[in-house]
Amino acid sequence: MPLKNLPALADYLAPVNQEQNEEQHRPAPEETKQSDNKGDQTTDEVVINIKVENTTTRVISLPRPWTRLAARLVDSSLYSALAAWVVSLLNIPFTDLIIPLFWFPIIFLEAFLLWRFGTTPGKMLMGINLSAFGTTQQLTFGKVLHRSVIVNAIGMGCYLFPICIVTMFIAYMTLKNRGITMWDALASTLPLQTRRTGAFPYISAVFIIYMMMQSTTFSLLKLPGTYELIEKMLRAMKD
Repeated sequence: MPLKNLPALADYLAPVNQEQNEEQHRPAPEETKQSDNKGDQTTDEVVINIKVENTTTRVISLPRPWTRLAARLVDSSLYSALAAWVVSLLNIPFTDLIIPLFWFPIIFLEAFLLWRFGTTPGKMLMGINLSAFGTTQQLTFGKVLHRSVIVNAIGMGCYLFPICIVTMFIAYMTLKNRGITMWDALASTLPLQTRRTGAFPYISAVFIIYMMMQSTTFSLLKLPGTYELIEKMLRAMKD
């Protein structure tokens, strides 16, 4: 979906459209004749520099849903490996209660990265930056924290299987049909594709996700109560 078709982006794209309209109606600079005088050569250089500056435009686009999903999975796998390592280091027993608490800090970590840098490791790999639109057009910590709460609770279903599969599918269909997710619409934010992505970022994302999953599994298996919890889950599935 083209950016101009999103009503919420009217304020964001207004300066760009104004610059383009002014550029189209601006009269072309008169050609200057070269002279043998050195002073005339200086004038020619100034005219060329101004022309280059006036024709500078911004090009923005929306990232594809699969690109955003790859960025999200990279961030989630990196965080899970880090959190599992910390839990393993503290030797905290792995029980049913630790699963929601395991993912709770990611809300604040993601919000801090988006507020401070405008991106996360996964988004940076896939060439995505988060921008604000609407009245403030500024990423505040409250805005990105609001977005992070919604995306992790509703978009990712608190990482509870199989709830997360359903919520991710709903989020994909919403993004495909409306061009914007619910959390971006509520928080007045929008991920923008800042550079083109070839095959390398996707291959790197698959490699990172695989390695981080291996690291997470290795750390969790060392915790007391892990095997008992796995057996409990298997018995529940059979029943």
